[in-house]
Amino acid sequence: MAAKKKSILIVEDEELQRDLLRRAFEKEGYLVHTAEDGAEGLEKAGKLNPSVIVLDLVMPLGDGITLLYKINTDPALRSVPVVVLTNLAMQDKIKEAMNVEKDHFFTKTNHSLQEIISQVKAIA
Repeated sequence: MAAKKKSILIVEDEELQRDLLRRAFEKEGYLVHTAEDGAEGLEKAGKLNPSVIVLDLVMPLGDGITLLYKINTDPALRSVPVVVLTNLAMQDKIKEAMNVEKDHFFTKTNHSLQEIISQVKAIA
């Protein structure tokens, strides 16, 4: 019997960025699901229970900080690691919503795609 693929939920409103991440993680062997905004991301996270969530913060229909807080307070989702990707400089506010034992933070402009993939592989 083949091993079950690990799954990723990418919550990113920018189509180009979402597609780039999707293709990169598919090449690494992950089953990839995507969402275009926070509302869709929360719905899919609850249905799919992914191995890891890659989360942008600035999005329509439910910003990423609110979604991060909801994930970390939902008994069914709070153990799912979240990799936050953003260009925001509001690290203090972001870190308040993070669970430092399982969540990770990357600034898009300061980290390469390979660094992000390596971090995801290390946690999921």
